[in-house]
Amino acid sequence: MAADVDLRSNLIRNSAINKKGEKTLRAFDLIEPTPNDVSLAEQKHPTMASSTSVVYHIFPRIGSINGGSRITIIGKGFSDDQFNFGPGREHLGNVVKLVSSTKSYDCDKHMDGNTPIQITCYTRPMEEDYYRIQLTIDGVTMNSSSYCPDNPGLCLFHRDFKFDVEYPDTVLILVFLQPTVDNTPTITSLSKLSGPPGQLITVYGRIMTRMYEANDLSKNATNGVLEKIERVYMGSMPCNMLKEDGSLYGLSLDEPLSKYGNMTCLITSKFIGAMRFTFLLEIYGRSNPDLSLLKLYPGDVIGMYEQYPEITVISPKEGSTEGYTYVTITGAGLDDATVHKPIVKVGGKSHNGRVNDLLPHNVSSFSILIICLYTTKP
Repeated sequence: MAADVDLRSNLIRNSAINKKGEKTLRAFDLIEPTPNDVSLAEQKHPTMASSTSVVYHIFPRIGSINGGSRITIIGKGFSDDQFNFGPGREHLGNVVKLVSSTKSYDCDKHMDGNTPIQITCYTRPMEEDYYRIQLTIDGVTMNSSSYCPDNPGLCLFHRDFKFDVEYPDTVLILVFLQPTVDNTPTITSLSKLSGPPGQLITVYGRIMTRMYEANDLSKNATNGVLEKIERVYMGSMPCNMLKEDGSLYGLSLDEPLSKYGNMTCLITSKFIGAMRFTFLLEIYGRSNPDLSLLKLYPGDVIGMYEQYPEITVISPKEGSTEGYTYVTITGAGLDDATVHKPIVKVGGKSHNGRVNDLLPHNVSSFSILIICLYTTKP
């Protein structure tokens, strides 16, 4: 049997068994094929060995309509030149497109996941439809006969994973991708819509899973979803799911079999202004917010959450009527690492502010602002 398997066998690693005794495929079961795996596949499919570039299969075949789904393409003859900078090199490298009957989308390459036998890319936001992979390698587009040429069954679309009749221990890996609303993680509500830096926030929606990184065991996958939440962001910065002791702030499902639930994380961004919350889930991709959460903020910025500065202490509380009094303002979000430099008004008049670079910035999320009142009494 060992000599009679192809690359699909390399996808199955510790597959979970559901209540019906059927195997379920997990995102982290996919690992890079070895040269020996490629050789075995070529022995079974002779026309593959004679082709310059061939796709054996892709994984997964589901994804989010908001993009962020990581697709792995297994085959051979892919370009090993990932740098196409400079005159005469523009055509080099691998270009992946997702093509339906009416539309075409680029799939953004993940450079670290590209070898001559594997291509990894991330989908962009796209409409719900059926898509096929189209590869262009060093400027040459692969023809349709190079996709699973000796086993068309591997390239037929099925709505669900099905077991191969010839190889009952493996799963059919399909060359079509189906981003759907049902497969898209969602955000339907936030516990708060604004706050100073360093706040905890709880997000509710179709989070799909109770799994996060390596701190969760498969026993927590009560709804059968073994995929993990990979990244959580508020704005451009991570929203920390873990406390200092490594435990979760909060990650739960409404019911054991539900795909809806909530997660709690600590906002690390010091940005002052409107931001969006997003998270990425293995296989499924990027979350999609409910439109009711998107609001127009000052500066024509569309966001879900607004972060504002907070003043806790002002010292001193009195000064000379002739001016030149230095005022220290302590609070959160007062540093000038934001889009706009801080402007302080005392008695309706503006004064220049600057951050005291000599003071430590690793104490909570607080910062110090020193103001020189260079005018006379307002």
